[in-house]
Amino acid sequence: MKQYVLVFLAAVLLSASFSLEARLKVLHMTFHNGCKQDFEEVAKELDLELTTWYVQDLPRDFWEGFSAGNEIYNVGPKRAKRVWDRHKDFFNQFDAVITSDTVPLSTIFLRNGWSKPLIIWICNRFDYAHGRGVEERFPDAEYYDLMRKAATQPNVRFVSYTPYEHVYAKRRGVDVGTRTIKPLGKKEDTSEVVSGVPANLDKENTLLLFPRLEENRVQIALRECNQRGIGVWRGAYNGPEDLKGFKGVLFFPYAFSNLALFENLQRGIVHFVPSMRFLTQLGFIRGGMGGNLQWSEWYFEEFKDALVYFDSWDDLKRKVESTNYVEMKETIRAFGKRHREEMVQEWVNLFQGLTHQ
Repeated sequence: MKQYVLVFLAAVLLSASFSLEARLKVLHMTFHNGCKQDFEEVAKELDLELTTWYVQDLPRDFWEGFSAGNEIYNVGPKRAKRVWDRHKDFFNQFDAVITSDTVPLSTIFLRNGWSKPLIIWICNRFDYAHGRGVEERFPDAEYYDLMRKAATQPNVRFVSYTPYEHVYAKRRGVDVGTRTIKPLGKKEDTSEVVSGVPANLDKENTLLLFPRLEENRVQIALRECNQRGIGVWRGAYNGPEDLKGFKGVLFFPYAFSNLALFENLQRGIVHFVPSMRFLTQLGFIRGGMGGNLQWSEWYFEEFKDALVYFDSWDDLKRKVESTNYVEMKETIRAFGKRHREEMVQEWVNLFQGLTHQ
């Protein structure tokens, strides 16, 4: 796979009139550390010369000349112009730009005549806003018009990290196509990790209750598991490597897709997930997922052999006791490997299409 990517990139550089000694210079701009790390994995696979601006890590007054707090998520015309005017010479050094997490970041380029390749990786609702904006009402009708126009520009590619983003955009009158490239999942690190889990915890016989669950629901899950003798622990852990010693993860889906899933697949982590019916019965559904569970990747057909579904608390006990963990972990790792290779190929195809314009 790596050999193919290198051969392909040589062709890309020739077609784009870059010297063979040069690598494709890409700027990745994001509001999400997980997106940052995942595209760094992409860049390694494609041998891109990558620079990343994880906006929250930039100096407080650097981005637009002052610290705007969470208002930075609302990139209306004024904010887009300030950022562009302040950094345009830097931006113009790059052969291509990718924005991720929230789509409004892309308007910095869309509003200022950017003609080089622009990849907009939708990792959250495409019109995500913090409140309604203080300086400018955001998003407004003009923003949606800008997105419709961008979808027709030959240098722009919209790509979603989960299919639901395309569905959501269409429901708001914006057709961004159907191209989907899911996270690769950061490769496993086999070096020793400093655990965040108490040393006296018997991880091998314990499920980790994934933290993103409201407190009242946490207590329900803990009570039901304790009544059935299912060892469950809830607490801080030190990243995906720290999960490997657990019997598995008890995960209640709270979003249409989660970067953590793809990281954990690379490590053979066993996930116990409530069936769609049981999750609905429990009422453990957040926000926009209500009525849209069929678009949650946790229930996609492709994942059915890599996840362990349970249909009741008693069924969870049966599955925890009957799962062949050695075989399951091998199945998950093999699935994760195939998934990563397929997603790398999708990125290759995307760059090839842009640079052959």
